[in-house]
Amino acid sequence: MHLDKNEAENGMPQFGNTEIRAYLVPISRMSQDDEEFMSDAEQLGSVYSLKGFQFALNHDMVKTNDYFIRFLEVPRTLNQKMINMDEQ
Repeated sequence: MHLDKNEAENGMPQFGNTEIRAYLVPISRMSQDDEEFMSDAEQLGSVYSLKGFQFALNHDMVKTNDYFIRFLEVPRTLNQKMINMDEQ
């Protein structure tokens, strides 16, 4: 796996034209496949960049006992609502 040169610029691992995001769905709404899981998380506004998820988890903003979490590699060009706390 080769990391993109953009990693040095923003500190986030990026693999070619993709990036890894954290998707959270409440346990009560568990989805079976990745597409449905992503869609549910997007509707709930619970999609994080890796840095955003790290920040939220370390500051008790995410209660992991209440959510299923998937880390999925997605195209960087997707225009999705995402919680990105990189500026924090």
